[in-house]
Amino acid sequence: AKQTYLEEVEKIEKELMTDENWEVPTSLNFTGEYEKKADTLSVLDPFYQSKSASEPEKKFAEFLNQKTDEIEWWYKNGERDGRFFAVPYELNGEPTPFYVDWIVKYKDGKIGLFDTKAGITARDAKERAEGLAKYIKSENEKGKNLFGGIVIEKDGSFWYNDKENFIYDENRFIELGWKVLS
Repeated sequence: AKQTYLEEVEKIEKELMTDENWEVPTSLNFTGEYEKKADTLSVLDPFYQSKSASEPEKKFAEFLNQKTDEIEWWYKNGERDGRFFAVPYELNGEPTPFYVDWIVKYKDGKIGLFDTKAGITARDAKERAEGLAKYIKSENEKGKNLFGGIVIEKDGSFWYNDKENFIYDENRFIELGWKVLS
């Protein structure tokens, strides 16, 4: 019974359901593994940050909070749950959900979809990055105003890659078409 249960849970976690009308949850519950952060542009007020958040995630939140002239709000997305936003990508030939880290609403109407990475997580992001790029392209063809991709901090700036053919080489960002997120 335990084996059957685990197989069913794994199957459900990988299941993709399309919700064209997905919206940011109005509230979420947090455990003691999160800490309250004040004065943020988070759409959820207050914002609770995981105590185990990666350094790139912490720095990206700080970066977003400094952009009060450009950003209306941001949302730190969750993982592995139908309440959270995911885009499809292929992993070993199977459609799999990719829960991007950040959804950012800009004052000019653009929506940014970003996933913060560093080091080996950046090198291993190819399938997710390409799935995100394809999703953004597809949705923009339907009239949306999306942009984004995998985000890396380098030399005090955040760079993002929105290419459908993702290549990570931190010494060739400009040559490979990475863009500085201003």
